[in-house]
Amino acid sequence: MPCRVGELDEGVFEVTYAAAAASATRAMSFACKATTLFDLTVQPTAGGSIHGGPFACSDTQGCTRTFTPSAEVGLVPSAIDFYRFTGWTGACTGTNIPCTVTVDEAKTVGATFTKMGALSIDIYSQGNVGTHAPDVTIDAAVGGVPVEGWRDCGIETTLQTGMARCGFFLPVGTAVTLTATTDGGHLEWNGCDYGTGDPNGFGKTCQVTIKDAHYTFANLRVTP
Repeated sequence: MPCRVGELDEGVFEVTYAAAAASATRAMSFACKATTLFDLTVQPTAGGSIHGGPFACSDTQGCTRTFTPSAEVGLVPSAIDFYRFTGWTGACTGTNIPCTVTVDEAKTVGATFTKMGALSIDIYSQGNVGTHAPDVTIDAAVGGVPVEGWRDCGIETTLQTGMARCGFFLPVGTAVTLTATTDGGHLEWNGCDYGTGDPNGFGKTCQVTIKDAHYTFANLRVTP
């Protein structure tokens, strides 16, 4: 049972039990023997929590627990909706899950959560009756670097009209450039910060900033 020297929450109890004669009162005494204990503090940012061992902490002020030397504690981050775990700080680094901390001194572990927004793209492709509607694909990039995990977003149809929807998540405030290409027809963006293109509409681009409103919408219309 842990105790504290002079208090009742640190150290180790030593118990002495003195047996007396059958007719006498038995005596039991307690002494608090000092030992070394270390604090582990976990501190998530807004948007998530840290779990593991005795922790279930969603308080941005942090939660602290006391451990015996060399105790190992596995910590796991958990993000709420529209947030993403983006890394450890303090005694944990990188993004590995779980992070196992050896408590051989007082330590602090932080978990960073980033607010995300969803970009939803609707593509409308329209052709004349009995003709093949123009095919269109969209590439996405941030600062000239293709968005990780992004696949070409497009529509390919032989119907008179066609519609496709795709999307992805990026941190709020990110400016993403969408570049559309088509095998024919004119491209018209809506919902962009700005748009540019040649007179025929080929290769037209649209820059969209991810809003702090869960969803950001952009529409692309393709006409012959």
